[in-house]
Amino acid sequence: MLPRPAVLALATLVLLASSGCGRVREISACRALTREVNPVLTEIEDLSKRPGGGDQLAMAKRYAELAARLRERSASGGSLATALADYSSILDATGLALRGHEEATRLNQPARITEKRRELERLVKRERASATRIDAECQS
Repeated sequence: MLPRPAVLALATLVLLASSGCGRVREISACRALTREVNPVLTEIEDLSKRPGGGDQLAMAKRYAELAARLRERSASGGSLATALADYSSILDATGLALRGHEEATRLNQPARITEKRRELERLVKRERASATRIDAECQS
């Protein structure tokens, strides 16, 4: 049998090692998230710079696809997963708003165009706040 100080030292070492592994997993998850999200957002940004306001249906599709992938990641539980679930719901709403804006533009409905533009502006603010929350989860 190990002396009491040795048992305490061993228990402390095991605890530190296990908590360190969890942190490494979180960092790895955050890096994988960055590799997944950033290219899609860059692609959406490039689509938005096309003449005439960009290809809104293509942007909406990219938002929906990204939201679905993030929703899968959010199933794991934990505070990062909660933040990802919120972010994916914002991405879904953005995709729907883009589809609505495209339809209103195509049908020449000025009031609805204005409504969808305002909705998109609100979603941009929510997206920034949600992204900040995810960044904070990844930095902690």
